[in-house]
Amino acid sequence: MPLQWMELSYLGPVYRFMHNDLAHCEELLRKYRKMHRHCLVLVEGIYGMDGDLAPVDELVKVAREYSAWLAVDVAHSFGMTSTLQPDMYIGTLSKATGALGGYVCSSKTVIEYLQNSARSLVYTTALPGNSCSGKRCYRHSPRELRNPNYARKRVLQGHGTARTKSHIVPIIMRDSRSAVHAAQILAQKGFLVAAIRPPTVPTPRLRLAFTAAHTLQDAYQRNVSCPEAEDCVECQCCGGVAFWGRSSVG
Repeated sequence: MPLQWMELSYLGPVYRFMHNDLAHCEELLRKYRKMHRHCLVLVEGIYGMDGDLAPVDELVKVAREYSAWLAVDVAHSFGMTSTLQPDMYIGTLSKATGALGGYVCSSKTVIEYLQNSARSLVYTTALPGNSCSGKRCYRHSPRELRNPNYARKRVLQGHGTARTKSHIVPIIMRDSRSAVHAAQILAQKGFLVAAIRPPTVPTPRLRLAFTAAHTLQDAYQRNVSCPEAEDCVECQCCGGVAFWGRSSVG
């Protein structure tokens, strides 16, 4: 998504810093910031294929030091906020809220500018009612909103796959065939788990995504055997024991 923002902006050169590398980000700002009137740093709050989190608080500090703006894509972290607020949140309503469309959260000045200048907004139709009601997702109790991380920790405990701190957990597979085969077997058992393969990602994997719909009781129902144990690169179990409960994971 950030690449599409840049293609639509026509504002000038683009500089890439290494993934979640604060030192490299600051190095680029120190080197190039004075060459440009405006500067916008773009990151994703949670990266959708590896489940790792951007260091938003630290990036806010770096951006402010160099008089740059920070925009955070929250497509995979709907409703999550950091201690220090970035200048802009950009997200989608097609994931957590189950609708369609997108949104921008920023200052009144920025919103008014986008309403009059953003081509992809100006030349489109209004959002349907179900998209506008997506704010109801915030009505979950705090306990429900903790369900994804609790379930992730409980289900993956002891299986070498709980390194991520978000609700997205990748299970790295030996090859694409193994990933597809494992996903097919799990689908037959009633579990929705995506097989993600190159070139979308560097390595083939199963992608687990825990949600608030997975109850704490579900976390104890781990009774699906591993379909591709011999092909799991990470822990020789491929996470098969992690597929659980009455509802789907993925």
